Amino acid sequence: AKDGYFIERVTENDIDKEQLEKNISQLEKFLENMTPQIENKPVIALAPVASMIHSDKLPWLADEYDWDKLFDGLGERFGDSFTDLRGVLRANKDEYVYYRTDHHWTTDGAYLAYTELIKEFGFEPLSKDEFERVEVSDAFLGTVIAKLNIKSDTDTIVKYEPKENGKVKLSYNHGALVTDSFYNEDKLLTRDKYAYFLGDNTALIEVETENDNDRVLIMAKDSYANCMLPFLACHFEKIYVIDMRYFNAGMVSYAKQLGDVTDALVLYNVSGFTSAKELVKLYN
Repeated sequence: AKDGYFIERVTENDIDKEQLEKNISQLEKFLENMTPQIENKPVIALAPVASMIHSDKLPWLADEYDWDKLFDGLGERFGDSFTDLRGVLRANKDEYVYYRTDHHWTTDGAYLAYTELIKEFGFEPLSKDEFERVEVSDAFLGTVIAKLNIKSDTDTIVKYEPKENGKVKLSYNHGALVTDSFYNEDKLLTRDKYAYFLGDNTALIEVETENDNDRVLIMAKDSYANCMLPFLACHFEKIYVIDMRYFNAGMVSYAKQLGDVTDALVLYNVSGFTSAKELVKLYN
């Protein structure tokens, strides 16, 4: 694509329509089953793919799936539980919101999405002035360029550190690893530099913060949420972060077992959502 971007193509033929409809139905069951377990409405957010936000950069006559039609339909089916992140990203598309060599949004893009998403939970988003934006690597080459195996300019990875109330405790898989940071510095020395955010894939991460407001979030996520989590932690007292691919229980039953959950979130990127096979565990 233009301006040094490498964007994965997804066409109509790449979408398994049967699996997509199954996944939509499973999210509807999640809303139905989770709602009685928590105080506030469950929230669903799907991160747009880069081709939606940077459509002006795509090659002429590029064949791409109609993601906007899907988003419109999801808004109709999920009602006010669906958070549409297209607007805020498109309004800021000239900023560095997606990596040029990777399929993820950047931390800047995640921050913009956070400013919309956190309102759904009744919080006011923190301004950029309330964070310190720190560049941690300027040598990132992501998954898309790795598949192509050609030379390109590198991407930059940044983190946002809250200037106040930023202490956290993370417990991975019931205490197998305990740390006070969202970031794995060692990953910056590897090719998989995006794993700087939270490290390797983990079934369950329990996040404790300095907030004292009895707001406890349970969230099912894919890797797009990894750089979003530090923003969410600025508001909730505790967050249970679940990767459903590796979690051997149902999300609703686990929330009921915990007993203190007040809020629930499903955050996936839309392309991954269409083909995910694990969403049946969301509503059990």
